[in-house]
Amino acid sequence: MSNVRYTYYTQSVPETKSTDDELTRKRRLNVLRRELDKAVSEEQFERAAEIRDRIKELES
Repeated sequence: MSNVRYTYYTQSVPETKSTDDELTRKRRLNVLRRELDKAVSEEQFERAAEIRDRIKELES
């Protein structure tokens, strides 16, 4: 048994900061869209307008 070798193969995907930033941005957009839907359904239109503006900033 002393001659047995174990080889572990892993598949690695190089992650870059831009990939992480893009994922974070997409997640934030999803959260903001849910908040926007909630604000509209609760008729909090001023809050909805603020959220809409934040979404537009992230999308550009």
